[in-house]
Amino acid sequence: MAMSKGKMLACGAGGIFVIAAGVLGWLLFDAYSTRVEAEEELEDEVSQFRKYNSAAVFPSVKTIAAVNTNKASFAAWRAGAEEFAARGDKAFPMDEAPSAFKQRLTAEVRRIGNLPGGAEGKLAAAGFFFGFEKYLGESAVLPETKDLAKLTVQLDAITHFAEIFAEAGVLEVKAVKRLEPTVTEDEDDSRKNNKKKAKKGKAAEDDEAAKVTSLDYAITILARPAAFVEALNALAQDKRFTVVTKFAFKSSADTVVDKLNAVEAAQAKKDEPQGGRRRRRRFQEEAQPEPTAPKGDDRLVVDPELDAPVQIDLTVSVYDFGRAAAQTAATEEPAAAPVPAEKKEAK
Repeated sequence: MAMSKGKMLACGAGGIFVIAAGVLGWLLFDAYSTRVEAEEELEDEVSQFRKYNSAAVFPSVKTIAAVNTNKASFAAWRAGAEEFAARGDKAFPMDEAPSAFKQRLTAEVRRIGNLPGGAEGKLAAAGFFFGFEKYLGESAVLPETKDLAKLTVQLDAITHFAEIFAEAGVLEVKAVKRLEPTVTEDEDDSRKNNKKKAKKGKAAEDDEAAKVTSLDYAITILARPAAFVEALNALAQDKRFTVVTKFAFKSSADTVVDKLNAVEAAQAKKDEPQGGRRRRRRFQEEAQPEPTAPKGDDRLVVDPELDAPVQIDLTVSVYDFGRAAAQTAATEEPAAAPVPAEKKEAK
């Protein structure tokens, strides 16, 4: 049945209305979504502004310029501080054979042991090996190749300490121990995280910090207070970045008590009766004489220069920032081979 013209017009008008209503609904929804996003963005901006506005330093043009200036100043200061701290870095040859190192170790230990001191005129007693007993003692072994790099650095540091102590007037070096680094739980977790980053292809956040190494030493010396102070000052002013992490000291002997004991022993020997038991018994029954003031050598005199030396236990850390080794590696790096002319033309 054919539709009349009026019905056709009504259907067309209805379809146009439906389409127009759909378009209008979509426009209204889009406008509402845009408004909601704009309101959220505005709220974020207002919240950020309130945060900046309530901050201790308001982010004005002047303060931003000051922050940038401080950044530049801090970067310059840090570069200068790192250069100053690393001025004592050393690069050591790593191609030494174990037998050659042991010969050099023997000669160096003998040399620093004979430096002037108070152990029969030397800095160390005979048979003292400055912490290298494993390689110079009775059951001496040859150093392994993998340990030579570390042993070379440790020998240099210990000989340097011995020279400082001898110049400061230390009487004797009693003990030296090369301490092994202890890894804490935090450091262990940090290393594991760095390994995970390396597996994922991420570089370490601070390459300079990774180059910094330190070796620790426990040293026991005998010195008088003036020499100990001079040695500490020398360590603090040393070009190598040296830190005395802790120290403790105690008297090696009590001069006053030893003097009193010697006086009492001498007096007892002097008053010891001669003869048989009767005379000794009669002497013990007699009244003791009144004590007299000490004379001559019996007087107690306290003098730091004559008193017994002080035993000092030191723990020293020596840091290396890797700059000397990096410069040596850069100078020794072979030049790149020249590219043949044919390859240049092919490119």
